[in-house]
Amino acid sequence: MTGTGRTLADGHRHEVDWSQSGLRRIIEVVCSAVDTAGPRPQLEALVQHVEITDDASAAAARLTAHVPGASVDDLLSTPFVWIGTV
Repeated sequence: MTGTGRTLADGHRHEVDWSQSGLRRIIEVVCSAVDTAGPRPQLEALVQHVEITDDASAAAARLTAHVPGASVDDLLSTPFVWIGTV
């Protein structure tokens, strides 16, 4: 899972949906499709950003400038971003 959404006008970049509800929706689609098709696949996430810090909220706030549509809460709870202490 990558968390990418609609392709933007430049044809290369994408919107993201890193919200908990967006992630839940993706997982539900995959799981419902495989329930009828066969064994459940291993779900993996493509980590887009890693930052080691003692102030995860401040780091997430800075990162929102580079991830349009993502809130601080989205960035702190998504599997696509790892921000925090070791």
